[in-house]
Amino acid sequence: MAHTINIGIDLGTTNSAIAKFSKGKVDVFSNPTVHGKRTLPSVVGFKKNKIFVGDKAKEYWKKYPENVVAFFKRKMGTDEEFLIEDLQGSKTPVDLSAEVLKELKTFVRTGEVVDAAVITVPASFDTNQSQATENAAHQAGIQQVFLLQEPIAASIAYANQEKGVEFDEQKWLVYDLGGGTFDVALLEVGDEEMIVLGNKGNNFLGGADFDNLIVDKILIYSIEKQLGISGLLGEVKSKSSKYNSLYFKLLLKAEEAKIALSSMEYYDLEIEEIEDDKGEEHDLEVTITRSQFEELIQPYIDETIALIKSLLQSKSLSSSDLKFVLMVGGSTYIPYVRQRLEESLQIPVNLDVDPTTVVAEGAALFAATKPRKIEENSSKSSPSGLALRMEYPHVSRDLEEFLEARVEGALEGLYYRILRADGGFDSGLKPLQREIEEDLPLVEQEQNIFEFKIFDSHGNAVPIDNNTIQIYQGITTVRGQTLPHDICIEIEDENSKQTRCQAILRENSTLPQKQDYEVQVSRLVRHGTDDEIRINILEGPEDALPQANQTIGYLVLKGTRFTRNIPAGTTIEITIEMSESRTLKLSVYIPLVDQEFKEVFEPKQRSVSLNQLKSEVQNLSSKISSEIVEAQQRNEQVVVQELKEKREQVDEISAKLLTVKADDVTDIRYQLEDDKRKVAQEVDSLTRDKYISAAIQKYQEAKRFCCRTIEDSGSEADKRTLNQLLQQEEGVLKSGSVSRINATTEQLNQLGVTAQMKSPTFHLSLFAHLVDQTEDFVDPAEAIKLLNLGAKYFESRNVEKLEQVNLALLNLLPPDKKSKVTGMSGGTNIRKSQ
Repeated sequence: MAHTINIGIDLGTTNSAIAKFSKGKVDVFSNPTVHGKRTLPSVVGFKKNKIFVGDKAKEYWKKYPENVVAFFKRKMGTDEEFLIEDLQGSKTPVDLSAEVLKELKTFVRTGEVVDAAVITVPASFDTNQSQATENAAHQAGIQQVFLLQEPIAASIAYANQEKGVEFDEQKWLVYDLGGGTFDVALLEVGDEEMIVLGNKGNNFLGGADFDNLIVDKILIYSIEKQLGISGLLGEVKSKSSKYNSLYFKLLLKAEEAKIALSSMEYYDLEIEEIEDDKGEEHDLEVTITRSQFEELIQPYIDETIALIKSLLQSKSLSSSDLKFVLMVGGSTYIPYVRQRLEESLQIPVNLDVDPTTVVAEGAALFAATKPRKIEENSSKSSPSGLALRMEYPHVSRDLEEFLEARVEGALEGLYYRILRADGGFDSGLKPLQREIEEDLPLVEQEQNIFEFKIFDSHGNAVPIDNNTIQIYQGITTVRGQTLPHDICIEIEDENSKQTRCQAILRENSTLPQKQDYEVQVSRLVRHGTDDEIRINILEGPEDALPQANQTIGYLVLKGTRFTRNIPAGTTIEITIEMSESRTLKLSVYIPLVDQEFKEVFEPKQRSVSLNQLKSEVQNLSSKISSEIVEAQQRNEQVVVQELKEKREQVDEISAKLLTVKADDVTDIRYQLEDDKRKVAQEVDSLTRDKYISAAIQKYQEAKRFCCRTIEDSGSEADKRTLNQLLQQEEGVLKSGSVSRINATTEQLNQLGVTAQMKSPTFHLSLFAHLVDQTEDFVDPAEAIKLLNLGAKYFESRNVEKLEQVNLALLNLLPPDKKSKVTGMSGGTNIRKSQ
């Protein structure tokens, strides 16, 4: 059995493929049911107790759409379910993806079990979508899974398609326009490896959307005109409508026309057996021209070009800095797409790869760099009682690689020898040691296979398992996949009295990674109660408001889970770990109670309610209107105009929502939610100056308070801390980051309060205030004891003892009452550590 995974799978929206790396090259497996075809349509059909996947399911779709599902990849990570009539039940996107993977496994006719694979996902997939893909693989019996971003896979395939080609620090773009998603990735490639500089994308932009446009704008209109009917567009997309089956028939016809128009100026589409409103059947013909099609898809292609320019601008690059654009995905066969890219970017369009299989090929090459873990975990000890563990790279660009080995068992009187299979290297017979190091020479552009042999003192071979070494020389691979979005936690901002995002893992940082972050409890969490600490994990820009980002999941820790009260100010240590495949782990440790919470993070499936989405869009529109009024008052005319454009975009979203029925079978609600979120983030960006001005004003107030207080009662250590903060002032105020300014404001306020608390008058005033809260304490009896004790310290002016009483009394106040003292309520109950 191979020591590396070697199997790569492109799990596509419309088509999928599977490939294998073997003996220095990649083979894409052929579809065993369709001669000469190397892809599988990602379509699943059900007929009583039978399951059809691929071309047969696609044919079945024409007549029985109620038992067939396609385009489910775009709903990965959601709570969507597809009702299957013959099953009298439903299937999730994960279930259906698992069926496609099972079918792909049957393409492998080499006799091996596909229990480990590299599976590709769009670079723009969010964390929950990636996790759903991994779950589908496990459901299909693939135990070991690596997820690889599709543009990276394509680049790996291109970089390795010709042996001996050297790259001189070239930069290129991968333009990946598939059936359901769009990604653009910027890569830099040298002799050793590829580096991902950044990527952008849209999970709802691809060939399937072009098919929908043909249906919505051409076919439906033509059918209505020829049959003299109206209102057909809404009916065909309604699950309960008698015309719903027509929608899927028209989608297949639209795909047929789209493919034909890549080589023809016009196409006559025949649509058979269409019923009119009287139940009579008609055969219709619709002519579609290439110019009509190009006009339809122009806004989509414009969006892809805008994403490219945004990516380049974020990296301070222009298209002239690029070598070429590598075209990937079946939709790049469309001549208009290639033409627009060449015109807009003025650099060559690279067509040197097969856009339909290049992703699977790159996945297989990447799989050749990943060691199999399954056989290691299941391997048994060899009969000799020896166990061999070896560490070495499975691919290399160098002509020599370093081997580290460790041998467990009885070693006395034993020897080892390492031989290369072609006879070009022999380490010679050496005494077997516990730790072994060897330099292994490699043959260029070849799979180098070595065998680690063990002999006894008589020259007899001693059996040992896992003793084969495989290193392929010459594969260009990627340094690491990058994170497409910030991963944030939601924390309370004591200055704004709202919550904000705090990035823990940063966009474009290389995976895998693990980060620790400390927060503090904002308010008392009482043992045994429903008081809670909520840790909300978000995906999206740190500077966006939490509600504009995508929730990955959350962890709620209630008072019932703690062994004692958790006072305000208690430190919480949060650890977020993300694998290369974007599996997210969250752990929380609270030193005060020495309690750790692991494996309790629950990813949140995306759920989009039409009514809720309509409400959110209406609220966003109202917010934009308020921002326009404020911007007009500040005489910021440029901002006013841009905000008006955003309001127009929201109005368009709102208008589209009005046409969507509750049982709509498309993914339009997810598209519109994404559009709403993008507009919300852009509005946040446009109005950030207002919040920056407010943050700076609060900073100045905190600075004056802190300076005055420390001058009156601060220690020398307080003065040094203040000077350190003031030395950072210029960089903080010019950063343009509200969160950074607010964080420094918090530090100044905390420093000032700490110094203030050293003043005898502070705790005397605080105790006098707490005396008026007698009806609010959660434990009246304990509060009376503390108040009586505090009264004695108040009379004797024993400030040190009074401070302890004050803190104890504060912890007896419920959160809503204590908030009048601390200034915070609701929210997550966590804030940045001081």
